[in-house]
Amino acid sequence: MYMCGRSVKNWEKKAQSSRPCAVSVIGSEKRMRAGIQKTMVLILGLALLLSYGFFSFIVYYQNLSLLKSEVKQEARYIRTAVDIVGSDYLERLDNVEVNTRVTRIGADGTVLYDSGGDERLLENHKGREEVKQALASGEGEITRMSDTRDREMYYYATMLDDGTVLRVSKNMESLAGTAFRMLPVMFLIAAV
Repeated sequence: MYMCGRSVKNWEKKAQSSRPCAVSVIGSEKRMRAGIQKTMVLILGLALLLSYGFFSFIVYYQNLSLLKSEVKQEARYIRTAVDIVGSDYLERLDNVEVNTRVTRIGADGTVLYDSGGDERLLENHKGREEVKQALASGEGEITRMSDTRDREMYYYATMLDDGTVLRVSKNMESLAGTAFRMLPVMFLIAAV
């Protein structure tokens, strides 16, 4: 039988020289524990990061779905009001909701009304994807960077009874902000 490279018979004779062997075993145990602790902290951090990413993804797409349904519902209300009352209804919408943009576009792409500013300064919208879809099939939608606001927006366009297109859009910045608002919660979970 051997202990630290020595036979048991020689153990008693060399009791003092066996201490460095015991110290080296204790030192290697400490290094092993430290390595295991570092690995556990790394795994925990990675798990929290993956959880944050997963939950951010889920929350983003749930909020996107809600935003789309809200914009479509707003567009239906506005379309019904314009079809009943006429386009004068749009003029009354100015400054009602800053985060919602309402645009009325002629069949030729000319901007007839825009709640975000002076429609005479806006370029022709016939080439915009959501407008092309609405002119072709009665409605269209897309998420893209706004050419005029330089922000990511969700656009929904629907055809009005008079042949023009009503487009309603909302800013998507609040969706990304939701993920950042979850970050302190994740730090709190990590601290516990």
